[in-house]
Formats: sequence, C-alpha cells, structure tokens
Amino acid sequence: MNFDWLKRYMPRGLYGRAALILLLPIISLQVVVSVVFIQRHYEDVTRQMAGALVLDLRLLVENINSAETFEQALADGRAVASSLEMDIDLPGEAASDPTGDLAGAVDHVRFYDLSGRVVIEILRQRVDPVQWIDLADDWRRVQVWMITDHGQIRVAVSRARVSASNPHQFLVLMVFVGAIMSLVAIIFLRNQLRPIRRLSQAAEEFGKGRVVAYKPSGASEVRSAGNAFLDMRARIERQIEQRTMMLSGVSHDLRTPLTRLKLGLSMLDHDDEQQAMISDIHDMERLLDEFLSFARGDALDDPVTCDPVALVRDAVEKMSRNGENVALRRPNGEGIATLRPLALTRALENLIGNALRYA
Repeated sequence: MNFDWLKRYMPRGLYGRAALILLLPIISLQVVVSVVFIQRHYEDVTRQMAGALVLDLRLLVENINSAETFEQALADGRAVASSLEMDIDLPGEAASDPTGDLAGAVDHVRFYDLSGRVVIEILRQRVDPVQWIDLADDWRRVQVWMITDHGQIRVAVSRARVSASNPHQFLVLMVFVGAIMSLVAIIFLRNQLRPIRRLSQAAEEFGKGRVVAYKPSGASEVRSAGNAFLDMRARIERQIEQRTMMLSGVSHDLRTPLTRLKLGLSMLDHDDEQQAMISDIHDMERLLDEFLSFARGDALDDPVTCDPVALVRDAVEKMSRNGENVALRRPNGEGIATLRPLALTRALENLIGNALRYA
C-alpha cells in the first residue's frame, strides 16, 4: 500500500515525530479502555442492577393491585417499599406528585449519563405500567411514575441500586493521569532531544567554518555520535593545517629556483624573448605570493564579527592608493556579519585586480 499521502500530515521535525510516537499509544489506549471497559463493564453491571430493580417494582405493583381498598393498598405499598428501601407517593399524598396524563411524557436524563439511558431502556422494556422516568432532577435518585389499579404512584430509589456509582470519575481520573504522564514524557523527551540539537548546531557551524564549543551529552547513542563528530572535526582541522603547511612550504621552496632564474636572465642581453621570460617569472612570483597569503590567512584568519561594507571600502581605497582607477559607487551601508576578514579582503583584491587586468 502507498502511504505517501500520509507523509504530508506527519510532523517533519524529530521532536514532533517522537511526541507523536509517544502520545499516540496513550490516546489510543485511553480510547480503547473507555470503550471496552465503560461500554461493556458498566453497561453489563447497570443491566444486572436495573434487572433487580425491575423485580422489586413488579412486586410493589402486584401488592398494591392485590389490595381491595385504597387504604389497604397504601398500607401494603408502604410496607413493601420500606422492606425494599423505596420511597413511594400515592395520589394526593405529596405536593410534588405530577398531575395529568404522563403516558406520552419524555423521560428526563442528562446527555452525558450513559448508564442512565440503559436504566431507562430496561425499565421501559420490563415494567409495563411505567409512565415516566426522571434521572435528571436529582442525580442521586431514580424516580419512576407508574399506573396501578388504585391510581398513579411515584417510586424513588437510590441511584446506586441501578448503576455503578460515578462512572465518569473513572474517565476524569484516566484523562487527568494521562495528561500528567504525557506532560512528564514530553519534558523528558525534550531533555533527550536537546543534545541532538546541540550536535546539529555544532556540525552546522563547523560546516560554515566556525568552531563552537561542544561537549557530548545525553543518551549513550547521542554521546557516541558526538564523540564521532569531535574526532571527525579534529581530523579535518589537522588535514587543513597540514595542507596549509604544505602550501606554505612549497611556495617558499619555489622562490629559490625562481630567484636564480631571474638572476640568470638579468645577466643576459636584453631582447624580447628575455623580457617575456622575466614577465613569466614575475607571474610565477605573484602566484607564489598568493599561495603564501592564502596559507597565512587560512592559518591565522579566524571568523570574527565585522562590517562587510567597511572591508569593501578599505579594499577599494587600497587599490586607489596604488594608482588604480577604482571607485565605490554606493559606499553607504550598514550590517554586521561573522566572516574571515583577511580571506574576504584577499578575495576582493583578486576580484578587483582581475577586473583591472582583463575586463
């Protein structure tokens, strides 16, 4: 399967990808536990407990219906309700009793009360005389209105009898603990990624020609990569130093035979061929001077913070003092940069010199 489309939505940084790898299992685990545990465990427990309440309500209704008079029904109902730990109200006994026809009334339940919906479903299916069920007026009690042979009756029982107590507390606790653990994991992850960032910055600065202080830290793998980087940087610095010494030595050693050649040519008769050879020797001496300047600048010229505009202005003024026709059209400017001033000055002088000779 091709998952290239998924890459567009994935984090590109190491920190984002590591956080995704860390947080995705936690969130998935919470969702799975919530669905499996709450939907199955709490729902099954609620169905069992609500089924027990169905038997109690049937027994209460049967005792009330079997009484011949209202007074006997009231006495029998209260006796059964007392033994079953229920509160009942018969018609006209309490001011809060509902009046009117409740056959088409809508049951009252809070939108987040998942177990309450299961209770209503069980009572509606198994208790025929149920008219209305209220689980929202008092969240600690279940109120059921039913029709008996002696009139309407309200039954109130504790909510703990029909559903597991406070299932939402498990969700809140799980989310709270998951958030705390995720925060701790993110902080730990940031500390683990900090040495990698420092290694990346040190490598980037060295690639730009700047050497910054770096000390390997972090996990063993990061320390190993850091030590390998320091060894590589040391080898490259030694190679640069050896190259510089070689260029300096070769340039210096070539001056002696060139000097002998120039001395020998000066003792010969002056003709066009001799002048051409002397001009070639001067060119070779100039190249050697450039090699020596490059070797000295590469060895001694360290990156510093300076003004590039000032370096350009100094190079132009130096060429003007030597009698060259050089002018800086836009001498104004501001800016600070970290660079090698000797190397940049040499590059500017070579650029201006080549322009004067060949342009």
